[in-house]
Amino acid sequence: QHFTLRLDWAGEGEGETRAKIADEKLNGAEVEVYFSAILNEKAKLGSEGNVNKAKLHFSNKPSDFDDKEEGETPWDYVIAFTYKVDVNKVAKAAAEGEEAQPLAGAKFKLSKKMADESLVEIKRVTVNKAGTAFTFTGLDDGDYILSETNTPKGYKTIEDITFSVGAKHEGEWKVSDDETAASTRKSILTELTGKETTGEIVFEADEDKAGLTTDVTNEFEVIGDIQFGKSFYGGSEHNFTFRLTPADENGKALGPVGDIDISSVKVPTYSETTGYKIIETLDVKEEMPKVIKVPEIAFEKDGTFYYLITEDAGDDLIYDAAAILAKMEIGKDGSYKVSYQMINMPDEAPEALPEGATYGIFYNNELVKTNFRAAPMRRFNSKGAVTAYQPEIRKVLENGSVSDGQFKFELHDEKGAVIQGPVSNDADGVVKFDAIEYTDDMLGDANSVTFHYTITEVDERGAHPTIEYSEEVIELDVTVTRKGDDLEVTGKYMLNGNDVTGDPFITNHYGDVTIVATKFARESLKAGSPVTLEGAVYGLYMVNPDGSGNDIYMGNCKSDEKGELRFDIPTKQGVAYYLLEEEAPAGRLIDPYPTDYFTMVIEGDDIRLDYEYNYGSRASFMSAVAARS
Repeated sequence: QHFTLRLDWAGEGEGETRAKIADEKLNGAEVEVYFSAILNEKAKLGSEGNVNKAKLHFSNKPSDFDDKEEGETPWDYVIAFTYKVDVNKVAKAAAEGEEAQPLAGAKFKLSKKMADESLVEIKRVTVNKAGTAFTFTGLDDGDYILSETNTPKGYKTIEDITFSVGAKHEGEWKVSDDETAASTRKSILTELTGKETTGEIVFEADEDKAGLTTDVTNEFEVIGDIQFGKSFYGGSEHNFTFRLTPADENGKALGPVGDIDISSVKVPTYSETTGYKIIETLDVKEEMPKVIKVPEIAFEKDGTFYYLITEDAGDDLIYDAAAILAKMEIGKDGSYKVSYQMINMPDEAPEALPEGATYGIFYNNELVKTNFRAAPMRRFNSKGAVTAYQPEIRKVLENGSVSDGQFKFELHDEKGAVIQGPVSNDADGVVKFDAIEYTDDMLGDANSVTFHYTITEVDERGAHPTIEYSEEVIELDVTVTRKGDDLEVTGKYMLNGNDVTGDPFITNHYGDVTIVATKFARESLKAGSPVTLEGAVYGLYMVNPDGSGNDIYMGNCKSDEKGELRFDIPTKQGVAYYLLEEEAPAGRLIDPYPTDYFTMVIEGDDIRLDYEYNYGSRASFMSAVAARS
């Protein structure tokens, strides 16, 4: 890059009016020129370094613009080094002697600590195809913080790791010609090290000192929970006490003296003598059953675990002698499922309750954490068994977020008649229909009967013109089976004729709209004769609405012969975007600054872009964006 700097002394002279240096004592002074440069993505890593050289041409007759008698300084050489850090994501070995295995699904953020203790996020990161290795480039000496921003399912999030990158150099590099620079440049960097300050991490330097490599290990952990229901008759208010204790698969409570290995399970405030004690106050005015939740339980290895839930006997009421056996299945992939079984059930409820007494009923719930909830319930009375099943699905908006009440659904019987609905989704996308009750006489002489239902979405394209609706249909088969004097109910969901193994869900998505940006040469705009540029590569970013600054990269595009860049983005309000140049056209410098923020505004069937500069400040612009979300 060549540039000219002109300084005029005070005194006689002609020419344009410009600022003068009036101090005559500066005549004959030495002039020192400093400039700085920033390494880009093409910089060489490690010991080869990046050489920059400069020299100055100066006029011996500064009063004469056309003077050809110029002097020049010798070449001045400098060398700059930059490095990378390779992070391999692995799962902690299951047993001593086993090798740690690559672990996919993680995301990292690397930040540098500046001299003023502020943090600057390092943007340059490359992920391998398997999603198990990350490369951060463009690093220099200094202190860094590695943070895990997305943790693989079934594993603990690592604590932030603080480490330093250090380099040693061989003396001062003094060269005066290209040949010496080329022959000595690789001998300057003698050592590259990485050392942790907090956290657990070990670095190994590459042979060419291009960077450091390390493994980051996650430990297995799945968080589970248990919940059950309690109802009672009569009275106005009462305290009920329940206990949660380890058990075997048959519901036998296991003692706290080593009959069960609970070393891999952390139960909050667990007592080896009393188990986990739960006290709940129920008022007859409350909606029954009252759902009681046990605080989350952390599992540090996979396997199947059983817990027994029992109710303590009370002095002033008839307590429920039944028990609930919770089966907790922890998968190697971090999956979690809990199912419930009623045991020690009485043949029937008392025909008459003592005055002022209550009788407790447990509900047999089959729950799948974060998935749909199938809730079969048993009631016991003198008129025979009754059971119920509650259909539940999820609504997914593929390239957006679902809002409370946004979509509506209907439940149809096997003849196609609507029996429930329309029912709207909640803020989490969950759609709950009322529980369907089944009685013993509905089975007739059969021991098992299957009832068929379908769940469809109400098409409201007119209310949501930018959303493309799915025509998927969820089928539900509810099978009721007679087990002695009891009824057992199970449900099976199918989507497009295939069994659903996880969530049954219906997916909609926003349609895409194409936005067009044009790349111009800066000097042509100033001259009033715009010239477009081909070959500029820009990345499109979506501003993260959580305010974390971890904006979402949505891909890039290169400007064509007309200077145009085209991006397809979801048709959605309440989201801000910006562009950032990744590669400059040939012979041009890269623009390091992002564009102004812009957002989409939908008015009926019309779509337009709204820009930050129309609002005077970024804060007022983002407030307007949030108001549309």
